[in-house]
Formats: sequence, C-alpha cells, structure tokens
Amino acid sequence: MRKIRVVFLFISLCFHFSAFAQFEGNKDIVLSSFIIDPGKKLSDNSYSTLLEKTNSIILNNGIGNGSLDPQFVLAAKVNILSKKIVAGPPAKVLIDLNLVLYIGKADENLLFSQKTVRLTGLGENENLAITSAISQLETSDKSVVDFLLKSKGNIVDYFNRNCDLILSSARSDSHAGNTNAAFYKLSQIPMACTDCFKKSLVIKNEIFQTKIDLEGKVNLNAATLAWNNSKNKAGAIQALNSLKLIHPNSSSFAKIENLVEQISKRLDENEMRNWAMYLKKYEDTINLEKLKLESEKEAILAYYNSLPKTLIYNNTTVFDFYQNIIYW
Repeated sequence: MRKIRVVFLFISLCFHFSAFAQFEGNKDIVLSSFIIDPGKKLSDNSYSTLLEKTNSIILNNGIGNGSLDPQFVLAAKVNILSKKIVAGPPAKVLIDLNLVLYIGKADENLLFSQKTVRLTGLGENENLAITSAISQLETSDKSVVDFLLKSKGNIVDYFNRNCDLILSSARSDSHAGNTNAAFYKLSQIPMACTDCFKKSLVIKNEIFQTKIDLEGKVNLNAATLAWNNSKNKAGAIQALNSLKLIHPNSSSFAKIENLVEQISKRLDENEMRNWAMYLKKYEDTINLEKLKLESEKEAILAYYNSLPKTLIYNNTTVFDFYQNIIYW
C-alpha cells in the first residue's frame, strides 16, 4: 500500500513538472492536485482515480497544472454520507458521498473557494463503490467550470490586493542575498494579474542584474587568484573556467579583458578558439535572454528543493505547508 501511494505521488509530481513547460510561458494560474485522506480510507484505486479527476479538472479548464511552486492547490476530499447493501445476486454496495473540492493557497492557509458534488456509486464492495462514485464526476460540467473560473478570479484578486507586499518581500529577500526566494515569490504572480505581473518583470530584471553582478565579482576574484597563484597553463585554464561563469551582462565582464590578455599567453590556439566561440554565443540577445530565463528557473527550483519536507502524510513525505490543507 505504501509503495503504491508513493508511486501515485511520484507520477503526479512528474505530471506537474512536465506540465510546467507548457504553462510556464504564459504565467497563467497554476494549481497542483492534492488528495485529502488523513485516515487513509481510500483504496489505492479510489485514490488514483480521484487524483486523475483533479488533474483533468485543472487541465481541461485551461488552468496550468503543477509548476515549481505547489502552494496553490486543488484539493479533494471524500465524505461518505451513507452506504447500503443492494440485494443480489450478487449483492452489491451502494455508496452515497460528497466530494468536496477546495482551491487555496497552502502556505498561508487561504481558502479561495470550495464546491461540494453529490455522487453515487455501486460496486461489489465498498472500495469499488467509492471508485465508481468518483468516476461519475464530470470534469467539464458547467458547475465545475464555474467553480474554477470563480477561483481564478479570487486568486487574481488576491494578487492584485497584495501585489505591493509581494514585490516588497521579494526585494527584501534580494537585498538580504536570498535571490532564489525572491525569484520564487515573483514567479507565483500570474500573467492574468496584468499590472502586478508587469511590475514583477521590472523587479526580476533588477534582481537578476544584482545577482549576476555579485556572482561576477566572486568569479572574477577567483580567476584573478588562480592566475596570480599559478602563472602557467594550469593556472590559466583554472582562471578561464572561472571567467566563463561570469554573465556577459555582469558589471565584472568589462573588467576581464586585461586578465584574458595575460592568461592567453599560456594557452594554445584551440583553447583560445573555444573562448572566442564562448563569447560569440552571447553576442545574440536571444541567447542572453535564454540564459537569463534558465538562471531564473534554476533559482526557483533550488528554492523549491530547499522547502521543508518533514510532514509524513499517507506514508509519504510531503511539504510542511500541506499540513494546512489536510484540515480543510
């Protein structure tokens, strides 16, 4: 049972990350699926069926699934109302249940909207009856679509009302040297929040410039130290490797010419040709923008991976802030 649940969660997370590439470009509202089942009453089959339904609700209604932040969630919980035996042969179990859907922000325990759907299922046992009931959920039903649209509107309103606070917090993280957290917070702002999203792009550029300036200074110092310690081919290669880590738009990049001229005397033509090709690659502004986006993604992923994962839920380690969702 435990291994199967872990596989379900792993598949779901892979689904989230593969979907990230699809939706990251338009920065629309992004949700992750979560099944609330603290008592582990759902069978593995019911659990996977419900997870599939929540993923379908998200994707079929044009809202991004997953992303590098799992804070906005579509959570689902099954509440059994009644069950009875239907005479056979063979005898079957009739289940009447409420499927409760929640959309909220997990880390701040904010619930934006919820919806209850009444479902009935029939099966040879209770687990099969529950799975049958869950299967009856129409993910494209108008009431479900309206629920998603209402939630999307509430999320947009949340960002619009809290935009200045979010931007200020990101700036504070950046000033404290935590650029990963800053990029992570800014990445949550959907494009649907037009004004706030535009403001976040300006701050992202500011933070990125600060980041590459700081990193450039560190790598230039490392290159200079490597060369001063060993003014031979080995020292030249070590220095060049550090210089390659300096972003072309960094304030330190303009200061490397003198050092490159010195170390070039210890390098052969092939090594200098590779350096020239490296520089040429960044003459294209498109390549520079790709490099910037890749750097932002790496920062967001690094912060995501640093989040605490100490809560054990359904025999699976998940993020601490999911603790709030379990009690919705």
